[in-house]
Amino acid sequence: MIGSSTQWRPLALLVLGLAILLTSGVDARSPHPPPLRRITTTSAHLSILPRKPPPPSKKNGYLSPRFSTPLPPPPPTLKHSDSLILSLDLPDLLPFEVKMLVHPSEYLFHPEAKVSYGQSSFGSERLRQEDWRMYTGSVIAPYYVDRLTALHSISANLPESEKQNILGRASVMVHHSGDLSGHGAVWEGSFEVLGQMYNVMTRDKYDRIKTTEDVAVEGMGEMVVFRQSDMRHDNATSSSCSHDNLHFNDPHHNPLFRPSSPLTPPSLFAPLLDSLWKRDDTAGGMDVSTNYIDSINSTSGCPNTQQIVYMGVALDCTYIASYGSTDAARTQVLNDWNQVSALYKQTFNISIGIIELQVQNLTCPTTAVNGEEWNVGCSNDVTLDERLSRFSAWRGNKGDDGAGLWHLMSACPTDSEVGVAWLGTLCQTDSSTQSGQTVSGTGISTATTTEWSLISHEIGHGFGAIHDCTSGCSLSGSCCPLSRSTCDANSQFIMNPTTSSSETTFSGCTLGNICTNIGNRQVSTSCIQNPGVRSVISLQQCGNGIVEDGEDCDPGGNTTSACCDSSTCRFISNARCDPSNSACCTSSCQYAAANTTCRAAVDPTCDFAETCPGDSADCPEDTTADDGTSCGSNGLACAGGVCTSLNQQCASAGGNMGLTTACRQRDDTSCVVSCQDPNSTNQCVVLQTPLIDGSSCGYAGHCYNSTCEEGSWQDTAAAWYRQNLQISIPVTIVAGLIFLALVVAICRCIARGCTGNRGAAGKKYKGQQVPTMAQYPPPPAPAGRMNGAGVGAGYGQQQW
Repeated sequence: MIGSSTQWRPLALLVLGLAILLTSGVDARSPHPPPLRRITTTSAHLSILPRKPPPPSKKNGYLSPRFSTPLPPPPPTLKHSDSLILSLDLPDLLPFEVKMLVHPSEYLFHPEAKVSYGQSSFGSERLRQEDWRMYTGSVIAPYYVDRLTALHSISANLPESEKQNILGRASVMVHHSGDLSGHGAVWEGSFEVLGQMYNVMTRDKYDRIKTTEDVAVEGMGEMVVFRQSDMRHDNATSSSCSHDNLHFNDPHHNPLFRPSSPLTPPSLFAPLLDSLWKRDDTAGGMDVSTNYIDSINSTSGCPNTQQIVYMGVALDCTYIASYGSTDAARTQVLNDWNQVSALYKQTFNISIGIIELQVQNLTCPTTAVNGEEWNVGCSNDVTLDERLSRFSAWRGNKGDDGAGLWHLMSACPTDSEVGVAWLGTLCQTDSSTQSGQTVSGTGISTATTTEWSLISHEIGHGFGAIHDCTSGCSLSGSCCPLSRSTCDANSQFIMNPTTSSSETTFSGCTLGNICTNIGNRQVSTSCIQNPGVRSVISLQQCGNGIVEDGEDCDPGGNTTSACCDSSTCRFISNARCDPSNSACCTSSCQYAAANTTCRAAVDPTCDFAETCPGDSADCPEDTTADDGTSCGSNGLACAGGVCTSLNQQCASAGGNMGLTTACRQRDDTSCVVSCQDPNSTNQCVVLQTPLIDGSSCGYAGHCYNSTCEEGSWQDTAAAWYRQNLQISIPVTIVAGLIFLALVVAICRCIARGCTGNRGAAGKKYKGQQVPTMAQYPPPPAPAGRMNGAGVGAGYGQQQW
């Protein structure tokens, strides 16, 4: 029954998106979630899938997957780069064992991500992905585990016809990998099964943040599991929209609602033209019919390829106190963002990463520290709105630090409100003051049992998303309707004004809302970037093992060198180089002799050995044969300095599944290994293994960094001709015949023209008989010449 069910797919795709240019209240606040009425305790099992070697390259000699470890590594050796199978038994909730296949989370940390500590502590440290066990993936039908594991072993994509075996998404953080057999594993996160979202927390964490109305933990097990639907809802405690209380978020004052060029960030000239905008709004404001109802479920404007927005996250003293320690609070935040990023990537193709964590002390200061006025204990004098305003001022003072948004985690809700954010302030790094409120690209969420959902909601406001419509709404109102004909979204989605039992995805209206904002530049997009071109700010320092400007050498910290002083990064005495940094340097710190091999050839045909010049410590740049140069039969050609072919790469990557022949998709520019299915001659098995740099793709193109770069138009045309002989040969024959016919026709035309002129001239010659002298009339009299000038003239021309 599980494998045949397809109801989860429309739910997973329901990310409706509408809204931004609306007139009445657009709430950017979130009330507290309802209490939990049911939880389940359980334990988990973890198994690590066999590890694969790094992608093929000259550095590793183009090792193929056949050299991977054949057996799964023991769970205690878990690495951040592993792929896992997680198992969870929930007999009270599901009739089958939950199985999840998860992979390392991508782009969660900026290359230079750091943890900074408040002014009272000072200092910072690197935030490194390898220090955390963060994973995302899918919940799979139990009977499909073996099949999916086999596909994973060759990095094959899931066939479209088998996607019904995926039951939902999963995002987890592993705390403990269990014993040698994987039993007793402990992890947190969330997963989805057929549209129902399940949240997983450690027992200790649940006890710390649960409210007095939440059910207490009973039974064995270190993990607490509850569904969104396990929350008890009371209509009497439901909260209505209160967004208008934030002056900036009012449609008459928010730059997002002002008429602007789609190529210009609408808030760019707000400080200078505020009075002009107010006049426009006063004169009629925004057209209330422009509520993006035509953009529901539209992805137009959202990126087609993976993009990312990096954020800064601050943890105030109250939030840290609620989790008991800075380590526990930091762990929770990373767990939250792992789930948030997975949701945004799935919905908008935009991951949410972290560039900085700002961590405060466990104890709140008695008096606010200058510059960190937001870091104070809970009090009636500092509401959630006031804390947001203070935090925005702090964010504005930081300036452009690479963060597209900053988010504050606190534990001080105001009455029933647990979150608030400024609307449409994505990529805004400065701050401005309007009606006593300081505005910047910021938001606040407070500690709850479903923090990741709340954070997703508040970040959505930063992208310009407004709330979904609730009961009693109108299709011409200022909220995001469910469809063109139905207003009430029935509290199903992330942007619902109140926390509900089914907030697992964004509505189709929010999808269209945010994508339209991005496409029309209704929000700034300067902080949305390609993960492949992330700017890395190098913290230049002696001892990091990298020779940087101003350094002679750098053997690395805590390393002794006979050639380099590791404390100053300067050469010692008469040293000219350091072999730890230079390939053409001898152990005596001098240049290696000319013609000394410094880089051996990895392939006898396609790669060339490099030798030292004798007057430098640097090995010459690597030189290889031109990509595409033939190096053997059966399609072998040079690619990145190695002799290979598409068939060979298929056999290397998928030989254990009988994949030996590349698909003959002549226009394939994907730059991944694609092999003919041995069980079906007209189907291809597409692997996730990238082709070796320099491999052929498309028509006369070559793959570099998994991108197909086209050749010249001449080469492209020639390659198309060679690869489509069944078309090109008949076309050539027909074209040749047409050309010959034209040539013959032209020749015949010319020939007929020449013959026709000669014939006409001949006829004319024959028709004009030349009279003899005897036939000419006698010379006329002079008077006759006067009367017959033509004859006289003609005659006169005959006289000598």
